[in-house]
Amino acid sequence: TKKIVDIFPIPADDKFYLRFDNSVLPSRLQITAKSIDGKIIFSDSQFSPVELITIDASRWKSGIYLLFVNDGKNTY
Repeated sequence: TKKIVDIFPIPADDKFYLRFDNSVLPSRLQITAKSIDGKIIFSDSQFSPVELITIDASRWKSGIYLLFVNDGKNTY
């Protein structure tokens, strides 16, 4: 299985990064973060190929979050 995206640092304090494999850069991304109880904490769309995306989590409460990245075909 090819790794599509790296998420770092984990754990994160005030921001974290998504780095995509440049051989499979999607042109459209929907990024969603949910709390462990299913509430959407963050949602954003990116419409141009970008290798590195920064997510500002400085206002998020300390906890565990689930991150979903959809490229229009698959959700990771």
